[in-house]
Amino acid sequence: MTRRRTPNSRLPALLTEAGWSRHALAQALNELGRARGVSLRYDRTSVSHWVAGSRPRQPVPALVAQALTARIGRPVTEAETGLVAAWCATDWNLSGGAWGRDPARDPVRRLAALARADADPQQRQALYGLVYDPALPCGPHGAVRRQQVSRRAAEEQPVTAEAVGDMAAAFHQQLERHGGGHARTAVAAYLADDAATALARTREETYGGLLAEVARTAYVCALMCADSNLHGLAQRYHHSALELAAAADDPALEATVLRALSSQASRLGCHRQAFELAVAAHTTAQRCASGPVRASVLARRAAAKAGVGITDTALSDLASAERVLGDSADESFPRLTAYSPGAMRDQEGQMLRALGDTGGAIRAFEASTEYCTPADQRRARVLTRARLTQVRLRAGQVESGCRDYALLLQEAPGLSSPRACSAIDSLRAELRSFRRHPSARMLMERTVGVREPARRPARS
Repeated sequence: MTRRRTPNSRLPALLTEAGWSRHALAQALNELGRARGVSLRYDRTSVSHWVAGSRPRQPVPALVAQALTARIGRPVTEAETGLVAAWCATDWNLSGGAWGRDPARDPVRRLAALARADADPQQRQALYGLVYDPALPCGPHGAVRRQQVSRRAAEEQPVTAEAVGDMAAAFHQQLERHGGGHARTAVAAYLADDAATALARTREETYGGLLAEVARTAYVCALMCADSNLHGLAQRYHHSALELAAAADDPALEATVLRALSSQASRLGCHRQAFELAVAAHTTAQRCASGPVRASVLARRAAAKAGVGITDTALSDLASAERVLGDSADESFPRLTAYSPGAMRDQEGQMLRALGDTGGAIRAFEASTEYCTPADQRRARVLTRARLTQVRLRAGQVESGCRDYALLLQEAPGLSSPRACSAIDSLRAELRSFRRHPSARMLMERTVGVREPARRPARS
């Protein structure tokens, strides 16, 4: 006997509230998916099937809720869309509800559950379906979080804060040299096992320092996820890192994580969210003494301001960032909070590109690639080179754009970075406009040989 589906009455009601047709929802969904790195090809018929009672797999329900939220101007949950069963319509659920929006939940256990699932090949696939959520709240909650972190009876910890910090630094070095797809799940396994065990056993007097280093490791894992185009998963790791940094009273790390969240939002086209996160990062950085951290958040705020059209103070923010970075040239800084002149120039290029200053953006990106060493900052160099190539091609500088693209293709092979692969794919699509140009045609043929090797290890 064929089971009859129950029609979905909630979705049509939301479409009426939004003033959207079924075709309009499908179009908005496809566009949102493209911005989030998810390839979708839905049409009016697909929405009609959902209204009739069929339910698409994740991340579609989450994206539908986000699209309707943006259109209607109020929060719309997945449950309200009728596209998920009520019992599973939570933010995201791991190991019996270890994560959710409930502020009373323990952030250490939440991170451990996330990392444990990420390290498990079977559970990992569900995490890959997580989508970036611009409405996911975040912010420093130091005093509250400090009380929420649970600890067993103090024992001599098998892992010290210094050891965890060394591992975080080593993983970060791997990210910059070889890309986020390399050893990412090893970081998750380390967080789920060694780091979580150490936090459960450490003494009171060493707890804060250890917690900060675990937060740093979670931050590195978030960067690896973002470089692997796993944006929803990256956002969750970033939030865990932010919670633990606040609990450890480490404003330098808090500001650094907020800056990374702002960069991720900009990359995904969520410019208002990027600006708000950059402002939060700058506010948090006022509580720390690190010059490089303050410089980095000023530069990020400058780029974020340009993204939302605040042109009058964007340039002054960048000038302030350069001054602060220059004044702190001989200053020591906490682990993983260093800020190089190359990173500064890259932010300058992004800001100037958003402001429409093509020539200035090109000069800034060129300077950034000169600062980034091919060995230790290979990933950053490749990504900046891709931005430089794109700006030149869009400015009609085909010959110089092709020269930069050729350099990019020399540097990219072997880099396990789906983000870099996506950049190369986009550039190859742009080159089609110049396919009559001999250099462009030759480079389009060469691109095929460098894309897949970097993409295959992305989820290993």
